[in-house]
Amino acid sequence: TVTQGTFTAPLPYFSSNTSAVNFYNYGNPAAASANTGLDLDSYTDLAIFEGLPQGSYQPSVMDANGCVASQNASIGAYQQLFVYLGADVSIPFGDSVLLAPVISPLPAVEEVVWEGVDCPGCLEVVVAPQQSSSFVVTIFDSLGCSATDTIWVEVEKNFDVFVPNAFSPNHDGVNDLFMIYSGPQVVKVRQLQVFDRWGEPVFTYFNFPPNDPTYGWDGTYRGKELDPAVFAWFAIVEFADGSTKVVKGDVVLMRK
Repeated sequence: TVTQGTFTAPLPYFSSNTSAVNFYNYGNPAAASANTGLDLDSYTDLAIFEGLPQGSYQPSVMDANGCVASQNASIGAYQQLFVYLGADVSIPFGDSVLLAPVISPLPAVEEVVWEGVDCPGCLEVVVAPQQSSSFVVTIFDSLGCSATDTIWVEVEKNFDVFVPNAFSPNHDGVNDLFMIYSGPQVVKVRQLQVFDRWGEPVFTYFNFPPNDPTYGWDGTYRGKELDPAVFAWFAIVEFADGSTKVVKGDVVLMRK
């Protein structure tokens, strides 16, 4: 701009961490123009030049009076965003796994978005899915560029239920009860029934936790100790994911 014969050079604005050279006109937008410095012989009224390759530039501006100001500028190489969640993994039901993506360049990341887990902005998350699931992470830099990766977490539902095939209710504190044992995957025994050799139920219980001797069978029926024999049993167990399983077998009642 020219004010009372004095030339004031408007300095172009340049941001070195972007892929564009920006020219900001401090004077009259209708009168000013800018030179891209890209082997152009004439000025243009464009003020923003995007997608410039790596290199050195000398943008200049000229006002309506032909006054020119210029400034050297350079654009460095843009480092592509990269994110990697690692190989797909398998975990036992009830376990958790840490998802810690490899991110490069980490200082350039301004936003982290996860799909499949509620943790906005987290660089690492711990997940404990009850069924096999995929998890997606997307990172963004200041330019809006992004990178995405996905990992599959396989949940192995090898639910363990152990029921002894013999017990000796002689009150010695060792194997006195017939009961259902399991890991943390089993949340409830919906039903347990024990039958004698004629198919008559001698013990029935509903909706109780496993591994609890309070709900074990002590080898009695209506308050009377039963003689040694082989008994059939039937149970329905419920797992933490809501599924159920029928288990059954035989148990030997022994007395010493």
